[in-house]
Parts: sequence; C-alpha cells; structure tokens
Amino acid sequence: MTIDDLSKYKIRVEDDYVKFKHKRIGRDAEAIIEGGRVVYRVNLSDNAGKQKFYSYAKLSAELFVPNPDNLPNVGFKDFDVTNCKLSNLFWTTKELDISRYLEDREGLLKKIRVEFNIPNKVELKFHPFEPRYICSELGDIFYVYYYFRGILYPKAAKCSLSNDRHGYLRTGINGKVTSAHRLIAETFLPNPENKPQVNHKNGIKTDNRVENLEWVTPKENTAHAIETGLIKRSGEDCYKALLTNEQVIEICRDIIAGKNNSELVKRYNVSEAIVSVIRGRHNWKHITESDEFKDVIFPKSKRDRKHSDETIRNIRLLSKRGWTNRAIVDFYNEAGVELTIELVYAIVKDKIYQDVK
Repeated sequence: MTIDDLSKYKIRVEDDYVKFKHKRIGRDAEAIIEGGRVVYRVNLSDNAGKQKFYSYAKLSAELFVPNPDNLPNVGFKDFDVTNCKLSNLFWTTKELDISRYLEDREGLLKKIRVEFNIPNKVELKFHPFEPRYICSELGDIFYVYYYFRGILYPKAAKCSLSNDRHGYLRTGINGKVTSAHRLIAETFLPNPENKPQVNHKNGIKTDNRVENLEWVTPKENTAHAIETGLIKRSGEDCYKALLTNEQVIEICRDIIAGKNNSELVKRYNVSEAIVSVIRGRHNWKHITESDEFKDVIFPKSKRDRKHSDETIRNIRLLSKRGWTNRAIVDFYNEAGVELTIELVYAIVKDKIYQDVK
C-alpha cells in the first residue's frame, strides 16, 4: 500500500500517529477496535471507491516505516498491540518477534504467578521444546502469547484440559492434541534412559503432579497398570477375555464329560487354541485349579482333529526355520488347509497336541 493508492485522503503524521483525512468530507478516518478484535483497524476507500478495513498498525508502517530487508510482519516494541505510534512500530518476522518476547523469561514467569495467584513455593518452568508454554509442578499448563495474522499478542492464559477416551487429560499445543502428563514430564523429569512412556504412580490418570509421574518402558507401564488394577490380567476381568467365569466352568465340566475340542469350539464360539489352553490348565487357573477341578484329570481331546500329525510337525518345523505364524497360515490356506493364527501359535508353543512329537 502506498500514498498514491489512497489519493482520496490527505495523509499526515500528527503526534506520532498517522492520520487519514478524507479530502471531500474533510474528516479524519477513525481507527477503531470492534467485532471482538484487539487491534485497531481503519476503514478507508481506495481509488476505485472500494471500502476496506485495514490494519492501522501495518498500514502506518507500510507508509512511513522503512523496510529495507522486506520483512513480512509488523512488531510492537513495547508488545502493546494497541500502541500504534510510529515510534513503536518496526518490521520483523514471526521468529524474531517471538525470540524477542521470550528474552524476559523471568518476567513472563512472574506474570503467570501474578495472574493466577501461584505461590512462590510452586515451581514453574518453560517447556523445553515449546517455549510458548509454561508448566507448573502441580500439573497446570499455561501459555504466554499467541500469534495470529502476523501479529504477536501477549496473553497469559491457562490451557484448557479435556479427557481423552482413555481418561487422560490432554490439551492443544500448536494445533496438535498432546497429553498433559507428557508435557509436565518433559518439562520437569530427566529421562537419561530415553524411556518412551510416562506413568502415573498412584494410578490416577488425571493427577499430573510432578511427584506422581515417572518415565517408564511399555513393559514397566503395563506391569504397573496390572499392579494398580487399571488392567485386569486374570479371568473375565482381563481386558482381553473372551469368556466369562461361568463359561469356563461349563467348559471344564464338558471336558470332564468327554467332549472333544471341536464340539466345545462350536458350542462356545471360540478358537480351538482357547479350549486347548483351558484343557491344559495353562490359563484360567483360578478355575481349572479350584477345589472343584484341582483333583480331576482333564482327558485329552479325542483325535478328531482336522490336521494330521505330519501337518502339525511341519508347522513346528517351519516355525523353527524362521517362518512367521502369518506366513505359515497363508502357506497352508493357499494349499487348501484351513488354519488360523491362534491355532498355529498354540501348536508352535506346544500348548496343544503335545502328544505329537
């Protein structure tokens, strides 16, 4: 935008502000804040008679502030976006403006304390990878500015948190949804072993205090979840359970009565592998080794199985040669022999057909 584009106006500088006086009407165009905005805009008519709202600060800078490096954005030296004096305006980039704003980190931390009445004994720290955000050791997350349409807006605010489908708190970070507990851990907790997950020590997923968080491996995280009862590992409470306790009791009674695996598969609509591990007492031990069944011998399934001893031996041989269970299933299915991943797994691990050597 140049002065020539606004020939309908007499443009001057008065008290360090740019003034736009309409030549015909004889009145200055007023810079206003309206429509929920926080910056001044001015409504001007161009040479073609088309009216348009312009950013008052940017238009002022385009007309009177030199820009030899052709930088794209207008900055405010005192970070007050309502102070549109020419002496307060300069050309900058997003990166340079943010870097300048974050130079006074101690001042920004103090601003958060004052705004939200946070005692000095509560530690606050900038997030190491997202310096726009400040984390509290109590689990709160704040931001100190936002950037919109080329302007940095200083604003101290608390990030809103919501629950995800697993019960953890999350928030939006630069347009991406991020777990709040991970942000807190990244800010306060060293991770020399580069462990990938964050665990809540007391099992409460919304308690994001630093003292309640720790870095863990997936295995450690699962073990802790089982220990605290977040994941049930045994019986019908197991998160992977396909049968109820009552159904397993009935299967055990059917096994004692001489039912073979194929009959039980059809009756309970489960895989043969599941029936076999119950028959072998490998799972559901709180039932298979209960008072009702602990002294009873579970007979082996009658040899009415679909697959020959040779097929079973070959499956185990292919596994020893490095074939994956999926590759074995695909190989036999193409040959017209029906197999499932669960059945191959049970054969390879000797959970079933132990009598075939």
